[in-house]
Amino acid sequence: MTQKVLSASVTFLLTLATVSSPAQVAENQLKLVDEGKPVFTIVVPDGKDPLAMSAANALASAVELASGAKLPIVEENQATDGPNVFIGMTRAAEKAGLRLKELSGLSCVLKVAGGNLFLAGHDQSKNIKDAPHYLTPASKKAVHIFLHDYVGARWLWPNTKGLGTHVPTAKTISFPGKLDHGWKPSFDWVYNTLRTAADYEFNSDYLSSVASHSYGGHSYYSAVPKEKYEKTHPEYFALISGVRNSSANHLCISNPDVRQLLYAEMLKRTDEGFSWVQLAQTDGYIPCECDPCKAIHADPGERLWIVHNKLAQRLERERPSAKAVILSYGPTAAPPKTIPRFGKNVVIELCDYSNAAFEAWRGKADAFTVYVYNWGAYSPLGFAPKTTPRMIAQQVKFFRDHGVRGIYCCGLGESWGLEGPVYYIFNQCLDNPDCDWKSELDSYYRAAFGRAYGPMKQMYDAMFERLELLGARESWTPVLNGYSLPGMPGTPETQYSYFFPPDLLKKMESKLERAKELEPSSVVRTRIDFVERSFQYVQDLANIYHLYHAYQITPNWQTFDLLAAAIKQRSSRVRDFFAKGNGKAEFDGFPTMFPYQTLRGALDGGHLAGILGAPVNWDVDGLKEKKVLPGVGRKKISVARTNLPIKLDGRLDEEVWSKAENGEFVEINMGRLAEETKVRLCYDGQNFYIVFECSESLAAKLPDFWKAFGHDGGLYGQDCIEIFLDPYGQLSKYFHFICSAVPNSYYEEAFGLHEDPLHPLFNQPDRSWNGKWSYGGRIDAEKKCWIVEVAIPHQTLGVTPPTAGTVWKMNLGRERFVQNADRADPELSLWSPNLETRVFHSFEAFGDVIFR
Repeated sequence: MTQKVLSASVTFLLTLATVSSPAQVAENQLKLVDEGKPVFTIVVPDGKDPLAMSAANALASAVELASGAKLPIVEENQATDGPNVFIGMTRAAEKAGLRLKELSGLSCVLKVAGGNLFLAGHDQSKNIKDAPHYLTPASKKAVHIFLHDYVGARWLWPNTKGLGTHVPTAKTISFPGKLDHGWKPSFDWVYNTLRTAADYEFNSDYLSSVASHSYGGHSYYSAVPKEKYEKTHPEYFALISGVRNSSANHLCISNPDVRQLLYAEMLKRTDEGFSWVQLAQTDGYIPCECDPCKAIHADPGERLWIVHNKLAQRLERERPSAKAVILSYGPTAAPPKTIPRFGKNVVIELCDYSNAAFEAWRGKADAFTVYVYNWGAYSPLGFAPKTTPRMIAQQVKFFRDHGVRGIYCCGLGESWGLEGPVYYIFNQCLDNPDCDWKSELDSYYRAAFGRAYGPMKQMYDAMFERLELLGARESWTPVLNGYSLPGMPGTPETQYSYFFPPDLLKKMESKLERAKELEPSSVVRTRIDFVERSFQYVQDLANIYHLYHAYQITPNWQTFDLLAAAIKQRSSRVRDFFAKGNGKAEFDGFPTMFPYQTLRGALDGGHLAGILGAPVNWDVDGLKEKKVLPGVGRKKISVARTNLPIKLDGRLDEEVWSKAENGEFVEINMGRLAEETKVRLCYDGQNFYIVFECSESLAAKLPDFWKAFGHDGGLYGQDCIEIFLDPYGQLSKYFHFICSAVPNSYYEEAFGLHEDPLHPLFNQPDRSWNGKWSYGGRIDAEKKCWIVEVAIPHQTLGVTPPTAGTVWKMNLGRERFVQNADRADPELSLWSPNLETRVFHSFEAFGDVIFR
């Protein structure tokens, strides 16, 4: 690893003459260990400073593992004339002219002076609330650099049993007698959401030179929590559709008390000892619609910038050394037009880190951090690899060259087996963005796989060559809805199919088999088995999608049975991973295969865009039993005629409901459902009627869970039903209605009304459309269900009253949230299932409505 030279301000004044010693060898090399015998003694500051001792123990342990030699560790007051390895802030370092106190963060020195070796930095420890013992163990960083460069140590994977670290055998360990390196981190801090084994994490640079407090992206939730204020201070929350709405914690940022609470949260963190503190609006931000908020600025994004900048300016006055990290995301994705340049205490956190984004921000701020979406089970590839070594090396260098000072990794470690080399190169490039990453990668393969180096390298090379297609876009800036080539849908089906074609899977499988033959039993074999489990997970999923494509071309029971067998195999294997892996899919001390996930999460494939739909979640046994071939034919339901009035009260007393055909919902992709939904339809000369009967074992909790959102509010964030009606039958337009049994909580929009391709709403939903319709319902806690009746006038739909034989197109959906305390990951069901994506709006899934 080529080390970076420190700036002139920390150049070391070393003028001591070279002293000959028994450790001196030919070509000016010094021996740390000679033929298995220790030559140097490790010296730490008096009092056995914990940070220096940690560094000393790391050096001694690695040297003993390599050579068998046990380097003594003594305090400085017990040290002899040497040769010695001085670790930490010793008196000898000060006497040698190493101005360690002038170093900041993890900056460190590797220096030979007077025949002694100095591995040291400005070790510091802070006690910060919620982050006890915030450490900057710079001397340990020096030790790790030394072990990498001169002992050959490689931290390959986190492993609690030591199986992830490679230290080559060497009876003699030497290093340059004129060693003189200074190292300074390229980034002030790097953070990932996954905590790993300590040594791996340290070597990965996941420690900071700056004490920075991040909320994972959004500080509003902590500053003004709805749980604390929604009942006592509803005015703190955003006015949405005429109602103060606290459900998603969106705030009224014109309220002076809200601003004070935001600032108080910033002060609290800085006074705890953090140097940087994040200031960031809620996720999925919806602006407050009150007049004082609108008066700040017409544009919601500019409003946020103005308010946040004022808070940062106040922080600069009252805490001059602190920095405010302001989020650029969603409505604040673009730089503000109202602020020519931010103050020196502002750091902008970018979620778009493309060339274009940096160009747009040129001259607007002094410092940046990036919120990186390289990884995460929220992407379509879920727990599969998503990056390559080249992509990472390029990205880290790009960040360094554009003045990025901090990196927040939103996810990492979803595929330790297959993506381990990428994480390793990420670590090495964070150490030195100009490193020879190809050489480092080769050393990784050799260290990790021994005699199996050849086939394992070939396996990884083949996989990374295919995944390089992910990096086709400028600066490789992933987008939130998935990592996609232009025009490629961001779905698990398309991406597993594209990036893991059958020929690649076959090649990877054969290389793994050859590797196991070359390393039948050893630590290396344990590592190969670890990699193979990650491969099996990917292979099972990709095979399902390849067989699904065959089924789509030829939908019959023969192709269905092959597909069903693959679906069952994948489910069985994932369950087996958990059963044999201590209930966490953990093996041999390596990290879990599915970070932060239960068995259900692993079977789901991740979250957000990573959730697996059809056909992975099909209830194949149920389909076989019912003799249903998915995707064959279109779902149909008849509509009964009535001449008697319908009362929208959810009691279903009208005779027509007893004669209407019953329709049943299925899980959106034909998986298993926890709760049933039934639907019946009827019509008269004025209205089209729908009744929904929604079973709900938690019906008694609904009154506490449900809130009224008024007209066109965000009621789709709680249990509701959705209606998609195409009365024209052309599958190019539809009317969309949402409601539940809650009064005064409804939503409507229309899609496809604007047929001019130049119109801004062409092929887009028109949320301004308001049609006349009505609904009514009730909760029946005794029968554990809720019922809602809907009446939609034919005039609202722009059609004449239908007659017998008329056919409309329709789909109906239900979102069920009440089973989840965090109101996320709803159970989705449809009357006519969507076999391709987990969305309600797909025309391809609409069924036929036949009037009688």
